[in-house]
Amino acid sequence: MENDRCGRRWQQRREPRLRPLGAATRNRRRCYGRAVPTVVYGDFEWDEEKAEANAAKHGVRFDEAAQALTDPYSVDFADALHPDRLVTVAMSPEERILYVVTTQRGPQTRIISARRANTHERRIYEGDP
Repeated sequence: MENDRCGRRWQQRREPRLRPLGAATRNRRRCYGRAVPTVVYGDFEWDEEKAEANAAKHGVRFDEAAQALTDPYSVDFADALHPDRLVTVAMSPEERILYVVTTQRGPQTRIISARRANTHERRIYEGDP
């Protein structure tokens, strides 16, 4: 330990040691490449864990959202924050107007999120100004 000009003590840093790839590093790499359980429902797919979390948070199941996406009167628009995502406001078979966020993954449409539409989004769907 040495003292600096102000009398504070400090320890000189050592150069970082390079370590060979150990088990912890290999396990970390393996976690990044893990497969996500995906549910396929016709032309739609989603992450099973995300679907459960979405149902608990918003009360909307992804299979209901997939059926709503087939609504001929649905309104689609681009997501301002994520240009690769599409936002759809559509009526579900349970007669609820839903706000559904999707993205295209190859031939499948992947559902990212679904919730009940708020008042503004409901007006967009109904065609009111």
